[in-house]
Amino acid sequence: MIPPDSPMTETDFASAFSYIIGLDKSNLLQKKWWNNVNDLTSPELYPAYISCLFDSHRIVEFLDLETRVHSFEYSASYENEKLEVRSIEDSLEKSIRLGYVQADIQRLIRVERLSSANNTIEQSIEDIINKLPKNMIRNFCDKPKKKKIAFNFNNFYQYMNKITTHNFLSVDEMIRAMDFDIDSYQETADLKSLSINDDFKVLDIIIFMRVFAIIDSLMNKDIMRINDRNYRHMLAINSKIFEINEDTLLKILSYFLSLSQIKKIVKTLTLDNTENFIDIQYKPLLKLGSTYLIAPALISNSNLIRAIQLKHKQSCNKQPETDLMLEKVAKELKNTGFMVLKEFNFKMEKRVETDILCFKDGHLFIFECKHSYHPCSTHELRTSYGLINKAAEQLNYRKKWLSDARNQKRLFAHFNLKCEPTKNIHTAIITANRMFSGYNAKSNPVRQAHEFINVIKSGSLLSIDGKKRKSFWKDDTFQVDDLITYLNSGSIIKEQLDRLIPSIKLTELDSFDILFHSYYLPLE
Repeated sequence: MIPPDSPMTETDFASAFSYIIGLDKSNLLQKKWWNNVNDLTSPELYPAYISCLFDSHRIVEFLDLETRVHSFEYSASYENEKLEVRSIEDSLEKSIRLGYVQADIQRLIRVERLSSANNTIEQSIEDIINKLPKNMIRNFCDKPKKKKIAFNFNNFYQYMNKITTHNFLSVDEMIRAMDFDIDSYQETADLKSLSINDDFKVLDIIIFMRVFAIIDSLMNKDIMRINDRNYRHMLAINSKIFEINEDTLLKILSYFLSLSQIKKIVKTLTLDNTENFIDIQYKPLLKLGSTYLIAPALISNSNLIRAIQLKHKQSCNKQPETDLMLEKVAKELKNTGFMVLKEFNFKMEKRVETDILCFKDGHLFIFECKHSYHPCSTHELRTSYGLINKAAEQLNYRKKWLSDARNQKRLFAHFNLKCEPTKNIHTAIITANRMFSGYNAKSNPVRQAHEFINVIKSGSLLSIDGKKRKSFWKDDTFQVDDLITYLNSGSIIKEQLDRLIPSIKLTELDSFDILFHSYYLPLE
């Protein structure tokens, strides 16, 4: 239960709790570790537990900044009991912050478009519960026994067909599917057909999350019937995380998953004490002997689609051997009149593979495409940063070789391109996620694929309400100069970066304060 006035988000609390779990992984799978909630738990003692999470959150923030200083181009300076952390180049932190802002804005656009015609997940769950027999709703939870209530799964089973129906998706569920669809570059018209990999459709995981959202809602309803505030509070703390035996868990999942799917998803989402990096939003199940410890609210609010992707170590594409993002970028370049080579090998002193090389109006472009997940933490951000730096080295090597007109002639002749050698050579790193767009990695601009495609395809942006469109082409049709301006930090990328306003995030520790210099974008 997150305090309504807390400055921490659900993700912050999950990270803080994950850190606490990681402090004693050796006892992680022992039942006694989870039975030590104070017997006198009451609203008066609740702040003590929250205080532990706040302290853990401060430590996590400190470790995140430490990672930035060690793994990115950030500096740290200490003076007058203040530790100040900032990016050495403003464009680095700006590009990271802009990426998160853009992702949030895109989600707001989807919510705006879908909300008027679809229910939220809370409304959908309420509709499902209202369709259940009134005399049965109370029977989903056993009467309180001492300090906790128990969920009655035997009564729950008979209504699984109503709960796991594919006939509707709530706004929240549709947005999860659309996020995956767009980030994976599948862009299908039928969200229900989206595949994460050969084993799971997106819909499988959405239904999985819905089941536990309904369990959590039913338990909340039952707890709220208790009039005594202290007793109600104690029941909530002691009942919202509970054990479920393996047979019961498998039976629930068998209503909408095959046995092979069940084994894979349970294994994927189960945390054990061998994990080097613990994040309970990716591993929300804990196995305690023959039972599992679960928190339905955690399961229903975690990004389990992403957890499945990461476990299988593959990109968002249904077919890993095909980079759908690269394919879409190359297709739009061709449609705009570029001569395009994609994913080709050619000996440039040594044989190297180049993602995209294209030519138009006397300008040669070399692009490296990097398809990594949208990072949800500094730990994951480091992966994207590593890929970008690798791409920068690859581009600099190719650009140096192609700067010799004789080498250009060899390459053009080999691939039968009707081009004349040029001194106008441009490079860029095109990324699947929105992080680092606007940053220059070793003189190579980083740009996000969806935005890149938009620049050459339509040259305009749509407002959040979907009613206004702003053009950033110089003329009515695309010109090569529009792309060059965009890559040289002009056009829409400059406008967005210039709108970011400096901010300082303060983290107070016992002996000193941490001041992290960042940026925010005021939404009009």
